[in-house]
Amino acid sequence: MAEDALKIRRSAKTRFTRKKNEFFKAIAEDKGTEILRTKFKELTEAWSTVEGKHDIYLMYLSEEEIATSEKWIDELQEEYNGASAVYTKYENEKQLIEQKEKEELNRQHMMKLREEEFQRIVQKTIIKKKSAEAIFEALVEHVKNVIETRANDENTGMALRKTERDIGLALADCKSAHTKLLEISNEAAAENEIEWIRRIQTRYNETIEKIQTFTAMTENRNNARQNCALQFAWKKLKCHLLMEQSENIHNSNKIFKNK
Repeated sequence: MAEDALKIRRSAKTRFTRKKNEFFKAIAEDKGTEILRTKFKELTEAWSTVEGKHDIYLMYLSEEEIATSEKWIDELQEEYNGASAVYTKYENEKQLIEQKEKEELNRQHMMKLREEEFQRIVQKTIIKKKSAEAIFEALVEHVKNVIETRANDENTGMALRKTERDIGLALADCKSAHTKLLEISNEAAAENEIEWIRRIQTRYNETIEKIQTFTAMTENRNNARQNCALQFAWKKLKCHLLMEQSENIHNSNKIFKNK
């Protein structure tokens, strides 16, 4: 019976040694986490089998033989502990790598989200800029058309004054969009933005000058018309007074003659 138990234990050790070699080979060749976990699981099962078969074999030995046999199992225990330490180190390193990879993926994901948000802000600001520019240019064109087509209309000056205020608001919107774009633009884009707002400001100054010049001319013309009207009314009144005076003198002379 002891001989049979010894053979069985020897067979279990052979399997343990084979599984141990397979495990270390997988480590050396870096077979990957799943394969290594499988190999270590098989090694652990082989070690459990060795322990079980060894305990059965001890049942047939004397105390002296047991002491000698314990050295045998202790050596295998050290081999298994060594493999277990290697596997634990591998798992820890793998988890650390996986954690770093996860953190890197999260970092890249956050960077992507921030970039997408940045692009949304850029596009939103560009749209606002284009809208403000379109309104500004439409008002400038309106002023040009009014001056060209309604120059003799006495209400044109008042209309242009209102348009002057609207152009000022449109310019403010252009400057607001320009400021936001400067905050998020690189150097080349910033230079383009500066040139753009310079052109808008120049257009504004030219248009306001046209409005002020035209309204001044209109006011002078209206004042001249009013003065002419007043002079005409005064002359008419003066003529009327002279006629009344002449008629009164004539009536006075007629009364005097009758006396």
